[in-house]
Amino acid sequence: MGEMGIMPDVFWDMRPCDFGLAFRGYRQKKFYELERGWLYTREVIATLCNVNRDSKSRPIRGRDIIRLSFDPVLVVPRLTDEEDQQIQANLKAALENLPADHPLRNIK
Repeated sequence: MGEMGIMPDVFWDMRPCDFGLAFRGYRQKKFYELERGWLYTREVIATLCNVNRDSKSRPIRGRDIIRLSFDPVLVVPRLTDEEDQQIQANLKAALENLPADHPLRNIK
């Protein structure tokens, strides 16, 4: 038996499309095994970070460190033109309030 667990006589009797499906399943199984390993790793890292974090900061989750295929996708809402203009105006006002010798003062 080879890596995929197919006996030679079964392999030689397979059609190419059957082998393609078997290979796809094998590849997906290996991918999920790899992700399960990363799931454990990221949770250990998050635990170590949370043990050593400041009590005032928010806890770190495993998915904050390493994102995996089964994690929910975060959808960030787009800014409206008015919100974007307000942010730019606030930034400009904040930059104008910096001291004259501050390095960020000359950013355009």
